[in-house]
Amino acid sequence: TGVSKDYALIQLREYVASQAHGVSFQVVHFEKDYLQGVLDDEGLSFWDYLNSDNSRQRHLWKSAWQRFIEAQEKDQDRHILLCLHGVITRPLTGTRSPVDIGCLADFAPTKIITLIDNVYCKWWKTEKRAEGVILRGVPTLEELLDARRAEVFLGDFIAGHQKVRHYILAVQHPVRTLYRLLFGGKDIKTVYLSFPISGPRRMLEKGNKEGIEEANKFLK
Repeated sequence: TGVSKDYALIQLREYVASQAHGVSFQVVHFEKDYLQGVLDDEGLSFWDYLNSDNSRQRHLWKSAWQRFIEAQEKDQDRHILLCLHGVITRPLTGTRSPVDIGCLADFAPTKIITLIDNVYCKWWKTEKRAEGVILRGVPTLEELLDARRAEVFLGDFIAGHQKVRHYILAVQHPVRTLYRLLFGGKDIKTVYLSFPISGPRRMLEKGNKEGIEEANKFLK
């Protein structure tokens, strides 16, 4: 929570539209597009779902999943970006997952991407969204980090089960990075770059931009 998946996907769609040979894809927001319908039929709010006991939560999730599967046209060759929360973290119940691994195995995902953001940014976003109402969720920094670890663990677990790649992507990356991970083919190599930033920042405080410029040149 607080990563703003919706905004990331809007950026992705705009980027794809700007490409001469862009790909077509369908975005499915699982909770909004299917789970909410199940909750409406049951006369439940989303908060009721979040705070339900584990068995009730899984039952509602699987009902929504069945609707999602039935809505998919058979034998249609297209990319589906399935967006969902892998875990739910609540003050009363702690961290747990409503996801049915068997359902995901049948869906057979080809790639898994966990979006992450700076935990301080996430804290400000969740505080702003809650507007002081605790029910809407005002997680602490520690709770946000715990939930991130659980999401990453679940992504690794599913990826290992399906024998596919799991990427952890910070949303401050250019949208081109997400595009290449999704549609770039098998020749895309994953590289982690690490370089000192404290020294260049201290230099900048003294009016010397050489360190920052060197780092930016290396990245470019």
